[in-house]
Amino acid sequence: MRGHFSFSIFMERSFDRYSRLKFTLGSVLVTMENITSLLAVPGASIAVVGATDNLHKYGSIIYRELKRKGFPVYAVNLHRDTVDGDPSYATLADLPTSPTVLNFVVPPEESLVVLEQAQELCYMNVWLQPGSESIRVVEYLDDAGFNYLTGSCIMVASPQPNRT
Repeated sequence: MRGHFSFSIFMERSFDRYSRLKFTLGSVLVTMENITSLLAVPGASIAVVGATDNLHKYGSIIYRELKRKGFPVYAVNLHRDTVDGDPSYATLADLPTSPTVLNFVVPPEESLVVLEQAQELCYMNVWLQPGSESIRVVEYLDDAGFNYLTGSCIMVASPQPNRT
């Protein structure tokens, strides 16, 4: 019951002032600054889980926006060979390098499957787009010790990359 209570409090506060958001869920202090500051590190890369060429889907919009901002981005989609002319990888294990952050743009059930892969590969920095999270997903993230952010859109909150 404690996990559900913590998640409810988080969801209530997460849509307020993101830049000042801090809360404790289990033993993990989660702040938006933790994840966004990772993206300010030179060479920071993002794997977009659920990237697609369907221009009406957020997986497409987010992938292209992050690419436009200059981030090295990797498309992860089991059902696509390419996204926006770039290779798409079926699983996280297929990625050519370890991404700095995993950005999820898939339903919660798919998020859980990919998070298991992420944990096995020690990809522990996760940004869940609104709609990719659920109580089960957040409990899994907390129990597994992920550094994560949910309730905020990466297109709005991500900085311009530091290219030095």
